[in-house]
Amino acid sequence: MFKSIFARFFTVYFVTTTLILLLLTTLISETLRSNDMNEKMSELKSVVADINLAFEQDSYSITGEAAYYDIIKEAAEKNDAVIWLSDTSMNIRTIVDGSGNITITNTPMNSELASIAQQVGQGNTISAVSTLENVFGTSVILVAAPLIIENKYAGAIFMYSELRELDKSLSAVFSQIFNCVLFSLAISIFVAFIFSRYFSRDIRKITTSANRLSGGDFSTRVYIKSQTEIGNLADTFNNMAGELERQEKLKTTFVADVSHELRTPMTSIQGFVQGIIDGAISKDDQETYLKTVLSEIKRLNSLIADLLEMSRLDSPELKLNIEHFDINELLRRSIINFEQAIESKKINVEIGFGDKPNMVLADPDKIAQVATNIIDNAVKFTPKGGKISINVKRSADKTNVIISDTGIGIPENELPFIFERFYKVDKARAEYKGTGLGLAIVKRIIEQHGEKISVDSKEGKGTKFTFTLPNKTTNKNVFASH
Repeated sequence: MFKSIFARFFTVYFVTTTLILLLLTTLISETLRSNDMNEKMSELKSVVADINLAFEQDSYSITGEAAYYDIIKEAAEKNDAVIWLSDTSMNIRTIVDGSGNITITNTPMNSELASIAQQVGQGNTISAVSTLENVFGTSVILVAAPLIIENKYAGAIFMYSELRELDKSLSAVFSQIFNCVLFSLAISIFVAFIFSRYFSRDIRKITTSANRLSGGDFSTRVYIKSQTEIGNLADTFNNMAGELERQEKLKTTFVADVSHELRTPMTSIQGFVQGIIDGAISKDDQETYLKTVLSEIKRLNSLIADLLEMSRLDSPELKLNIEHFDINELLRRSIINFEQAIESKKINVEIGFGDKPNMVLADPDKIAQVATNIIDNAVKFTPKGGKISINVKRSADKTNVIISDTGIGIPENELPFIFERFYKVDKARAEYKGTGLGLAIVKRIIEQHGEKISVDSKEGKGTKFTFTLPNKTTNKNVFASH
């Protein structure tokens, strides 16, 4: 039952609301009861004071005068209370109940009542909520005060009202409070049910879509308009699903491209070798065909090398061989590797760094791989008579390497994706072969160094790559594997 979010949320909401309402009801009830008790006690004090004042002014005796009975009878009836009058000998002489019935007696007080009378005899007024089981038999609001006649202490006035009478008067109020609580609880249950269903419905949508996504349906999306955390979660899920869908398409394209890249040279190699074995190719032509086979094998080796390099860069156990080296010299050697291709296309190469060494702290083999990949792209996509510029700019702690060309450029809408593995810009570049791993390898190497690489390109005008390298560092952890 409590495994679903709806059941848990509803239960928590219901229990919490119920407890809060019960707490508020108890608090309000006790507050009202306490206020009424205090008010009743104040009334009894005032009545006792008035009785005392009447006796003192008119010099009544506590025995037998009619006017005396009328005063205490009226006070008892009006306040629905019981009045006892005692003398100085700790005897109760007169009892008047709430109905105005008067009883004349001479009953000695018990020890509990006598103790109160002694305190009153010392001039104290006692007011309390008391049980005194042996006296009253129930809880009462009691006020006891000295009875003064002709400026002399003549005994004590005891006036009390039973709490059960007070509770009866409050029962109607409590009934209304209870009805309001029940109504509020009903509304709370309804709101909790609706809100829980609404909340769990959105969760179920996300769960259903997540199950579809895990089953391979990368087109699934969650449509929730809420601007709450659930809405944000849905947006994040949709972004993740979109990214997975795009990555899946890239991988599918990559597999197709790699299959094509492998199948074509393998078919050529198989055909040429089979022809040589069968004697279909003359001995004079065998060398030419063997050179073609060698070229295809080199292409296969390059493809496999890229795949293995990407796998190594993703390994958490990758170790970079960090050392100081001259980035200017490394760039010169990288350019020399492309000398033949540069001369064949009559590309003008501009160097923006001097003869002085520019020392950086990095893995020279990996940075050489970065420079080679970027320069290779620049040479490949720059038309005849174009220009390639290589600049090095040094700051206090960083060295910026900028490699730009006047090639065909990259469409603006494809710029955000060129560093992703398996991605290839197909438009206007279909003639150029590749697996879409070169720039992904470049970015991964730079990130392994804790640095950044960026690209700026305009279609038809050229492309500029910029990456940074540290001049020095005191924190070797910056080169930890990602």
